[in-house]
Amino acid sequence: MKAEFPETDSRGDPDRWDIWGNTPLHYAASNGHAHCVSFLITFGAIFALDNNLQSPLDATASREQGEYVALLDKAATTQNVVNPQKITRLKEQAQKNARRQIKECEKLQEKHQNKMAVSTARRNLRLFLLSRASPPGLPSHVLLLPVHLDHSLRVLKTPSG
Repeated sequence: MKAEFPETDSRGDPDRWDIWGNTPLHYAASNGHAHCVSFLITFGAIFALDNNLQSPLDATASREQGEYVALLDKAATTQNVVNPQKITRLKEQAQKNARRQIKECEKLQEKHQNKMAVSTARRNLRLFLLSRASPPGLPSHVLLLPVHLDHSLRVLKTPSG
């Protein structure tokens, strides 16, 4: 599964997330990319939460990546010892970000579902209209289709005609 991240400037942003809330650290640790995990930890993206409210540590543990669980746990502990107030703020910000990204995800899903419903309705209408016989007096390869809200009709030749 390919992750798609919103565009950022050329420097990148390790705290950016995809539609499911996964950061680069979520993917790197869950999939066993040691160099990427070490690199991303230096940027402090350890406390980000995905849409399931899992941190990279939680996601990694659920994929049974023991080596990376230990690495992330050690980094989180070290950061917490050095600056506990900052870590508290980062965790609070991660909660806020997670709520925001969940709302964004829900909006995108609703938009997609609406788009699919319209597409399905159009397809069903086309199939219905194509399945109907032509009115008496018109060749079988010609249909009259409503094209506007005023129900004016347009002559349309079917592909068979």
